[in-house]
Amino acid sequence: MLPRAVSYGIWRGGREAEGGGLLNRYTAQKLYRGFESLPLRDAVTKLWSNWEVTMTRMWLGAVTLLALVGCGGGGGGRARVETDWVQDYPHTLPAGYADCVEGPYSIPDGAEIVFDVTDTYQDAMDVSVVPAGAPCDGSTGYGVLSSANWAGTGSNTTQTLPAGDYSLAVNCNNLIDDCAFTVTTFGYLY
Repeated sequence: MLPRAVSYGIWRGGREAEGGGLLNRYTAQKLYRGFESLPLRDAVTKLWSNWEVTMTRMWLGAVTLLALVGCGGGGGGRARVETDWVQDYPHTLPAGYADCVEGPYSIPDGAEIVFDVTDTYQDAMDVSVVPAGAPCDGSTGYGVLSSANWAGTGSNTTQTLPAGDYSLAVNCNNLIDDCAFTVTTFGYLY
């Protein structure tokens, strides 16, 4: 018996064929999925992958844009950043005395000044923001906080202010003991 001539070759799609009929061999026993072109499958896979990358980049771009300009919720269309001049600075103010304990510091036009004052001795105090050169009475000015029995942290934010120099004013309303407090934060949002 003569050996059968077998021709080996590479089909388009990267599969080898041995010369016999592929359809006849993969019909009943092995489930044959039908004609597949590997280059075509690769092309579809690459298109899908490129589409996923493009959509991911578009989504990240949209999120970044919203973070930078805001979502139109009345914030003026831009993200505001807090700049702190003072953090965690302790002060003592004599009873019955008022003074500008921080500042003056400059702000740009349209900024809001923020402050947090922490008191652990339940002092009677008034705290506010005053323009440079104004009386340092904490009971007048912008963002006034008053308490006859201050305990914990009091926080406030002024309305938008014109450009200029501003100070943090405190009025100690205690009759005998000094007011001891910490300026936790004093800065501005812009």
